[in-house]
Amino acid sequence: MLNMKNLTKIIVMIFLINLPINIALSQETWETLNEKTNSYYLQGKYEVALEYAEKTLRQAEKEYGKESKFYAASQDLLALLYQQLEEYQKAEPLFLESSKAFKKFFGEGHPHYGLSVFHIGFLYYQMNRFKEAEENLKLCRAIYEQNYGVGSQEYALPTYYLAKLYFDEKRYREAERNFLEVLPIYKKEFGEGDKTTIMSYVTPVYELAALYKVQREFKKAEPYYIEILSLFRQIYSENSVEYANALSNLADVKDILGEHDIAEKMLDTALILYDRYYGTKHQLYLKTIQRLARVYDNQGKYEKSKQNWDRILDEYLTQVNNYFPSLSDVEKGRFYSNINPNFEEFNSFVLRWMKKDESLLGKMYDNQLATKALLLNASNKVRRRILSSGDRQLIEKFESWRSIKEKLATFYSLSKEKLEKSKIDIAMFEKKANLIERELSKESEIFAQEYSKKKVTWQEVKSKLKPGEAAIEIVRFRHYSRHWLDSVYYAALILEYGSKNENAPKLVLMTNGKQLEDEYLKCYKNMIRHQLFDKDSYWAYWQKIQDNLSDNITNVYISLDGVYNQINLVSLQLPDGSYLLDKLDIHVIHNTRYLVDRENTNNIAGAETAELFGYPNFDYDKTKEKIAMVDNSKKTSDMMSVDLTSNKPWDNFKIAKAKQEIKLLKITELPGTEQEISEIYQLLTGNKWTADKFLKEQAREATIKKINNPKVLHIATHGFFLKDMEDSPDAKVFGVEKEAALENPLLRSGLLFAGATIEISGAGNNDIDDNDNGILTAYEAMNLDLDKTELVVLSACETGLGEVKNGEGVYGLQRAFEVAGAKAVIMSLWTVDDFATRELMTTFYSNWLKSGNKRDAFKQAQMSMKKNYRWPYYWGAFVMVGE
Repeated sequence: MLNMKNLTKIIVMIFLINLPINIALSQETWETLNEKTNSYYLQGKYEVALEYAEKTLRQAEKEYGKESKFYAASQDLLALLYQQLEEYQKAEPLFLESSKAFKKFFGEGHPHYGLSVFHIGFLYYQMNRFKEAEENLKLCRAIYEQNYGVGSQEYALPTYYLAKLYFDEKRYREAERNFLEVLPIYKKEFGEGDKTTIMSYVTPVYELAALYKVQREFKKAEPYYIEILSLFRQIYSENSVEYANALSNLADVKDILGEHDIAEKMLDTALILYDRYYGTKHQLYLKTIQRLARVYDNQGKYEKSKQNWDRILDEYLTQVNNYFPSLSDVEKGRFYSNINPNFEEFNSFVLRWMKKDESLLGKMYDNQLATKALLLNASNKVRRRILSSGDRQLIEKFESWRSIKEKLATFYSLSKEKLEKSKIDIAMFEKKANLIERELSKESEIFAQEYSKKKVTWQEVKSKLKPGEAAIEIVRFRHYSRHWLDSVYYAALILEYGSKNENAPKLVLMTNGKQLEDEYLKCYKNMIRHQLFDKDSYWAYWQKIQDNLSDNITNVYISLDGVYNQINLVSLQLPDGSYLLDKLDIHVIHNTRYLVDRENTNNIAGAETAELFGYPNFDYDKTKEKIAMVDNSKKTSDMMSVDLTSNKPWDNFKIAKAKQEIKLLKITELPGTEQEISEIYQLLTGNKWTADKFLKEQAREATIKKINNPKVLHIATHGFFLKDMEDSPDAKVFGVEKEAALENPLLRSGLLFAGATIEISGAGNNDIDDNDNGILTAYEAMNLDLDKTELVVLSACETGLGEVKNGEGVYGLQRAFEVAGAKAVIMSLWTVDDFATRELMTTFYSNWLKSGNKRDAFKQAQMSMKKNYRWPYYWGAFVMVGE
């Protein structure tokens, strides 16, 4: 494959060689440092090279000054090193400054300037800033065309990356046109020679084939996969892993084109090679087993296909147990993203064959039990608790276990040859890890809760239901039929107490998933917002499910997926004008395995304590330990309110920065929350609870981070979720590094506390202590001590928002507080008026204090509100999720 690091090495060599001779003949000190920097760079020793690059830059300034070509060349090389180390924010200004200098020294039509522009374009491509990347890559190409001509290797470089950019942006025709322009140039330059040279040609061939495959133009893709197979036979031999890869890719296309027998033979050959080199647990082997399952499916060989599917999915679940302990949250997300499509595809297999074998629906349900909310784990919290326990023996065991797990994650990716050469016995490491795991489970309750969960089946869930109860798993999946189709399906898998069907759950299938996620969702939100009679949403989202529930069902435990996370089921209006709230008791839970697990969970029996936060003074400046004064002489129009309901709150920041007279952004105050907190405080303390309330400047992020397992945590403030951060021009948004937040949605969701204005606007020094910058991200909330907390109430605007991940629910505040240990969370799906929120909350607490049952109390509060406020806009915004 074309390696950008190698390509960049070539680029920097050409760049430095082509600089004017007087640079190469410069004073020895700069030249020596520069040569060492390049030497380490070309060896791939980037950390060492970075040290020398920084020295080289300083020396260039000392010998030649900042306005010299030498300084610009040193800036460019330093930027390249930052780029290789993925420190893009540091690389960007250096590239921009050096490019400006090259334009000045050489002129805007010179290839040296063109190369500096390419560096900027490629950096923006890596940062997913595609618009800026495209502009710079096009400019580079125009310069190269003028200097080298259309058929040159230099011209092909920016053209190739433009093709990749268009591919990523799904601008497929433009991508195709650019790939086709590149291929003959690369074939001429790299089509013959050694292995490395030929691979530079293979890469765009493979990407063009993949482009056609994505567009389902399989006939166009086929000759390119055949060409790759031929080249790999030539440079690697028919007994190589690379040849197996090419065989597997071509077989996939052959199968789609109906040549099933040829595909089967190719995959059988690939399997033998993968087994020889890696064994049967490697990702490449499993991927080929999956492709064989497809072939058997297409051939009508059900039993063979099912055997392969069972083998693949069981192995992936085993890998989850083996890999997850050693992975970061981001790495876990990537791993889950890689394996989840396999479970999605299996669901389509179930639909095709369930009439022949009804038990497949049970397997589909079991997969949901095993994988749904898989990323809802507290592994980081477990580690922190154990390390802070002071138990040296426990800590040593835990670190030893993690170390072994990390090693196993590496070992599983190695070839048999490497394992044998290194004398690594995987089975021995697995046995040792399992032994330590059993010991840790006995010694640490929190470890056992996280890592010793047993497998649960749909039959076990069904056995825990009581008369009148049903359990429902909502499953969202893309439809697969020989290839991925545009359609999205929703399945409701239903279990009922006393159901006569012992072979499988009941299936309700909705094949109009895209409609549910688009037009019906818009309709639902509009009807709620404008307080209108909604005759469509119940029919769209619940009618078919209700038709398949027995008449005696009054209590439903439901685990949501996809668009169902964005609606409140109880707010759906029946044709007779009543609501689902009137008809059913609906318990929203992450996973219906809860019905099994709850019997093994210790009931919370802590003290009656509550921590209450509200009405934060967003303008509070903690660095001065006094309220930040706002100049009241300014016109109101000179102050800006941050619209926290907008998907792009930074639009306000861009406007603010353009107005020099604006010194501070103004977040809308929430005076109604002061009364809400005070009334709840009086209710609780009047019933002999111990409660603390934190208002105004006392409602601080640092304070909430110190709380220790209250029974109730109630937070009344602004919540936010940043949906489209790619458009933000800033390195930080809401106090969070943009690049990190793009990868982790838990950094894009949070709550605002005292002093938040200072951090958001950058007008103070709150960044001195990020532990108390007034912004509690969902990522930080995960680490709160809430293991004995029965309920967290997020009484703020749209605290239920977040990134919806299939099978994972909403990645946002809800998930964070559940990971922190809260047994249940109350959150809102839309903005509600202060008075209605206060009335709902005080009624809920009053009911709970009387009955002791928080679910019943919450429903009764909603019913009471419904008597006074007809429309669900007022009483249906809040949802309780969890136990």
